[in-house]
Amino acid sequence: MKYMLLLVSFAASFAMAQVNTVTYDNGDVYTVEDDEFVFVAKRDTLWTQQNYNNGKTVQFQKVFPTAKVDYTPEDDGTDDSMQVGSHEWCKAFVPWANGFTFSQQYWNRGCDTNNDNKYGCGDEGYDGSTDGNACPSS
Repeated sequence: MKYMLLLVSFAASFAMAQVNTVTYDNGDVYTVEDDEFVFVAKRDTLWTQQNYNNGKTVQFQKVFPTAKVDYTPEDDGTDDSMQVGSHEWCKAFVPWANGFTFSQQYWNRGCDTNNDNKYGCGDEGYDGSTDGNACPSS
């Protein structure tokens, strides 16, 4: 019986978990406050209804989508046409623009091979490119 109660309480805790952030396709993040609700509807079809105590009055109000976001990711200098790890990508990437992301991890390992926190002379990919010709030889 104890195990059954434990299992039910464990399952109930997962069922009551809430999503408190909304992440948009462009990377923007919005945090939903405790007193807010999230609705998924076509842009012009969401209305709220309020009934008053006199029993005869009903008020409808149109609900407009919010434009506010908590976090907008910074442009890290790259675009989708660049292959991650290529010389062009490593040159264009802005280190730490969005914190410690997967792209930042790859840049640390694949681009900044001499661990000086910049991509240039001394890094294997840079030295092996046509830009590496300008590097002093050691």
